[in-house]
Amino acid sequence: MTGSVSCTNAPHPLLEEPGSVSCTNAPHPVLEETGSVPCNNAPHPVLEETGSVSCTNAPHPVPEETGSVSCTNAPHPVLEETGSVSCTNAPHLFLEETGSVSCTNAPHPVPEETGSVSCTNAPHPVPEETGSVSCTNAPHPVLEETGSVSCTNAPHLFLEETGSVSCTNAPHPVPEETGSVSCTNAPHLFLEETGSVFCTNAPHPVLEETGSVSCTNAPHPVIEETGSVSCTNAPHPVLEETGSVSCTNAPHPVIEETGSVSCTNAPHLFLEETGSVSCTNAPHPVLEETGSVFCTNAPHPVLEGTDSVSCTNAPHPVIEETGSVSCTNAPHPVLEETGSVSCTNDPVLEETGSVSCTNSPHPVIEETGSVSCTNAPHLFLEETGSVSCTNAPHPVLEETGSVSCTNAPHPLLEQTGSVSSANAPHPVLEETGSVSCTNAPHPVLEETGSVSCTNAPHLFLEETGSVSCTNAPHPVLEETGSVFCTNAPHPVLEGTDSVSCTNAPHPVIEETGSVSCTNAPHPVLEETGSVSCTNAPVLEETGSVSCTNSPHPVIEETGSVSCTNAPHLFLEETGSVSCTNAPHPVLEETGSVSCTNAPHPLLEQTGSVSSANAPHPILEETGSVSCTNAPHLVLEETGSVSCTNAPHPVLEETGSVSCTNAPHPVLEETGSVSCTNAPHPLLEQTGSVSSANAPHPLLEQTGSVSCTNAPHPVLEETGSVSNAPHPVLEETGSVSCTNAPHPVLEETGSVSCNNAPHPVLEETGSVSCTNDPHLVLEETGSVSCTNAPHPALEQTGFVSYANAPHRVPEETGSVSCDNAPHPLLEETGSVSCTNAHTRS
Repeated sequence: MTGSVSCTNAPHPLLEEPGSVSCTNAPHPVLEETGSVPCNNAPHPVLEETGSVSCTNAPHPVPEETGSVSCTNAPHPVLEETGSVSCTNAPHLFLEETGSVSCTNAPHPVPEETGSVSCTNAPHPVPEETGSVSCTNAPHPVLEETGSVSCTNAPHLFLEETGSVSCTNAPHPVPEETGSVSCTNAPHLFLEETGSVFCTNAPHPVLEETGSVSCTNAPHPVIEETGSVSCTNAPHPVLEETGSVSCTNAPHPVIEETGSVSCTNAPHLFLEETGSVSCTNAPHPVLEETGSVFCTNAPHPVLEGTDSVSCTNAPHPVIEETGSVSCTNAPHPVLEETGSVSCTNDPVLEETGSVSCTNSPHPVIEETGSVSCTNAPHLFLEETGSVSCTNAPHPVLEETGSVSCTNAPHPLLEQTGSVSSANAPHPVLEETGSVSCTNAPHPVLEETGSVSCTNAPHLFLEETGSVSCTNAPHPVLEETGSVFCTNAPHPVLEGTDSVSCTNAPHPVIEETGSVSCTNAPHPVLEETGSVSCTNAPVLEETGSVSCTNSPHPVIEETGSVSCTNAPHLFLEETGSVSCTNAPHPVLEETGSVSCTNAPHPLLEQTGSVSSANAPHPILEETGSVSCTNAPHLVLEETGSVSCTNAPHPVLEETGSVSCTNAPHPVLEETGSVSCTNAPHPLLEQTGSVSSANAPHPLLEQTGSVSCTNAPHPVLEETGSVSNAPHPVLEETGSVSCTNAPHPVLEETGSVSCNNAPHPVLEETGSVSCTNDPHLVLEETGSVSCTNAPHPALEQTGFVSYANAPHRVPEETGSVSCDNAPHPLLEETGSVSCTNAHTRS
């Protein structure tokens, strides 16, 4: 491990092998092999092999092998092989092989082979082969081969083969083969083969092979092979091999192997092997093997093997093997084997790493790592690690780690770890760990650990652990642990534990545990446990819950829940839930839920949910949900959901959802959803959704959605959506929505929406929307929308919209949009839009 990182207030991931990163206040991932990144205040991804990035204040990913990045205030991804990026304040992705990127204030991805990008303030992906992009202040993805893009202030995705894009102030993805796009102020992606992109003020990804991008003030990913990007103030990812990036004020990820990054105020990812990162005030993940990170106020993950990280006020994960981290006020995960971390509030390695941090989460290695932190979560190793933290969540190892923390969650090892914390959640090992905390959740080991905490969740071991906590969620062991807590969630063991808590979520054991709590979620055992709590999850089998103001999942078989203002999960078979103002998941089989302002998932077979102002997922088979302002997931087969102002997923088969202002996914087969202002996914086959101002995905086959001002995905086959982001089925679904993103089915679905993204089916779906993104089917779908992104089908779909991104099918789809991103088909689709960006 040879890489190093100097950064400030920004995350900077390092390459997997020998890359390094020098950044400040911005994330900069480095290539996997040899890429490096010098950037400031921005993330810049570099190629996977040889790309480099020079950026400032922006993210710039570096190639996986040898790429480097020099950027400023913007992310610039570099090609995977040889691409480079010169940008400022914008992300620019380079080709995977030889592409480069020159952009300004915008992300511009370059093709995988030979594409280049010259952009300003906008992302512009370049085709994989020969596409190029000339744009300003907007993202413009380019085809993978030969597509081009002419746009202004918007992303525009070009076809993968020969499509082009001309757009303004909106993202417009182009088909993979022959589609074209006319847009302004939006991102424009070029084809994978020959497309090119000309845009302004928007992100413009370049083809994977030879496309190039010229943009300003927008992120521009470069092709994976040979594309380049010149941008400013935007993120610019670099190729995976040899691309480089020069940007400012954007995140710059570095190659996985040998790339480095010099950035400021942006996250910088280091290579997986030997890269390093120097950053400040930003998260900087380090390589998986030997990379290291020196940063401040940002998360910095270290390699899996031997890297280390020195950061402050930011989360910094350390390598899985031997890396270490020195940070403050941020989470820093350490390697799985021997890495250690000295940081404030950071996760440590899974094996032997340790962490000294403050005010941030710090997971520790699974085996022998330890953590000394304050006000942050710290996960310990699975075997022998320990954690000392304050005011932050600190998970401990699964085997023998321990944790001493305050006001933070600290999970202990699975076997023998213990935790001493206050005001924070602290999970204990699965076997023998214990936890002493206050005002925070503390899960205990699965076997014999115990927890003494206050105002925090504490999970007990699976066998014999117990938990005493107050005002915090405390999960209990799976077998015999018990929990006494207040104002916190406390899951109980899978076998025989019980929980007495107040104002907090408390999951109960999977077998026979019970929970008495108030204002918190309390999951109950899978078999016979019960829970008396307010707003908490109940057991998976037969437990019940009476709670208020907190989420309470119910048992999987026969448990029920009566709660208010909290999520309550019901059993998988016959449990039910009655809650208000909180999320309450219902059993997978027959449970039901009556709640308000909270999410409540229903059983997989026959459960139902009645909730208001909260998300409530319904069972996978036959459950239904009646809720308001919350998400409600419906069963996979026949469940339905009635909710308002909240997301409510519906069953996968026949469930339906009636909700308002919330997301509600519908079953995969026949479920439907009626909701308003919330996302509601429908079943995969025949479900439908009626919602407003929220996203609602429809079933994969025949579901439909009627919603307003929210995203609603439609089924994969025949579902439809009204007003919101709604993905439509893969075959025949359609979507009618307004002010929200609505993905349409992959085959024949359509979408009618306004001010929201709406993806259309992959085959024949279409979308009519305004100010929203709308994805079109991969084959024949079309989209009509305004001010929103609308991807079109991969084959023949097209999109008509304004101010939104619209992806067009991969073959023959086209897009007409204004002020929004619109990805075109991969083959022959085209896009005409204004003020919008597109993505492929």
